[in-house]
Amino acid sequence: MNNSNIDARNSIHRSAVLQSKLRFALRACAMMALLVAALTSAFHALFASGDLPPDLTGTYMADDGGIYYVQQSGTTLWWAGMSLDSNLTPDSQWHRGLNFTNVFRGTVNSDYTVAGEWADVNRGLTLNSGTLKWSIGYFNGRLQLTKVTGTGGFGVVHKNNTDETLLNPNLKPYRDATVFYGRLVNSHINYLADNLGVESEIPHVNYGVNFSPPVRFIDSDGNVSFTYLNFGGLDRTFDEFLAEKDIGDCDMDVRLKVDQDKLEHDFYTTGWGNHTYGPEVFNLKLNDASTHQKLNYADSEAYMGLETIMFGRYNASTTPLLPGWAEADGNSVLVNGRPINGFKQTQNPPPYWAMVRSPQGTALARTSESRER
Repeated sequence: MNNSNIDARNSIHRSAVLQSKLRFALRACAMMALLVAALTSAFHALFASGDLPPDLTGTYMADDGGIYYVQQSGTTLWWAGMSLDSNLTPDSQWHRGLNFTNVFRGTVNSDYTVAGEWADVNRGLTLNSGTLKWSIGYFNGRLQLTKVTGTGGFGVVHKNNTDETLLNPNLKPYRDATVFYGRLVNSHINYLADNLGVESEIPHVNYGVNFSPPVRFIDSDGNVSFTYLNFGGLDRTFDEFLAEKDIGDCDMDVRLKVDQDKLEHDFYTTGWGNHTYGPEVFNLKLNDASTHQKLNYADSEAYMGLETIMFGRYNASTTPLLPGWAEADGNSVLVNGRPINGFKQTQNPPPYWAMVRSPQGTALARTSESRER
């Protein structure tokens, strides 16, 4: 074999190898281009759907002393923000949002920001509104929202996610609390009497000292059943409450004509721990034909005899188990959304505190004429 034949064969072999390498390179480039295109499309989809930032659902404590319950659904973020009493821990107060309560609706963006609108609601003392933009980040390993811009006077700068179980946002779907709309009335059904007579009983507190002259309650039979007490005549501390054992049950009693047209739309069907007996009991209570007839109530009206306790705790140092009219702020019973704060010693209370009156118009609640120590 001569040299020219060998050179020709080598040339053909090298050409085939080069063509094979070229085809492999082209295939590799094509596969890389497809992979890049797929990844680009996937990232675009992630950014477009807003799924790239972390899920912000949770409970946040803010530097305004409030608590914020945050819920993210897709790219939409909602929250309900409520003030907390600064002198109480979050797990030791019943009523939140008495100073401010606000709501927010915004959009979670791919650049780790949230933008939307906020507004106060009238549970609190302020009624402002505006726009907000937040940046999403981390602080000490937990999610943090930091205000970028805002209008309307929203004071929070930072919100920090907390994993405290006492602030768990997954509340049980039980109707532990509900809302009745209505008017205070004096007409009262005495269910303890044999004839279930109708009596006129003004709102009152079964705690205190006798008025001078006494203000007596006359029942439907013309008898004096009890004497109204002036709860401004005694200290209203827990220790005094324990010491005064012979003055009554210390409850605050009011009678309410309920507007049933304003009940929650699912009041009789949703949220009861016992779905059979709960609605049944309240249906009998609110729609009793005899009560409606005696009180001359329309079908849309209902009678409720309401009582609230003075204290609901084991001793002066324990956390309240229930709100009481003599508790403070977030643990006090609310009237028209504001705490009664019945423990306070007030020399010149505003007129709406004198909500309990005798037939002659004499104020029975705390007024400047009440004797207080």
